[in-house]
Amino acid sequence: MTATFPKIVHDANNLCLLIFRLTSAMPKHFRPTLAQKLELMSMETYLSARSFVLSTTSAKAKSGPELASMIKNIDQIEAVIGIAHDLRAINDSMFGQVSQGAVDVRKQLHGLIKKYAAAN
Repeated sequence: MTATFPKIVHDANNLCLLIFRLTSAMPKHFRPTLAQKLELMSMETYLSARSFVLSTTSAKAKSGPELASMIKNIDQIEAVIGIAHDLRAINDSMFGQVSQGAVDVRKQLHGLIKKYAAAN
């Protein structure tokens, strides 16, 4: 990423890249299901975060549903990564890294919701 973006975009990008690295190491039989779901949700979260920070202030004030959708994606990433860990498709280290990345992004999303909800 060459442009300067807020931390939420960098963290969502890092989570997305981490997930792609993780899924490439998953056993092949998990790739069409667990891996694809993780990749799509992480990309959607990153792209939504990037669009959010590039939007106008007035658009941000009305962005509650978009932010809630990103939080839903993070919750789903955590659920699917838990399933992958339980199935031994990923190791403890990768599980911990993705879990921490998801927590970091979620905290920032909740902060944005509070910030823009207070502005309304």
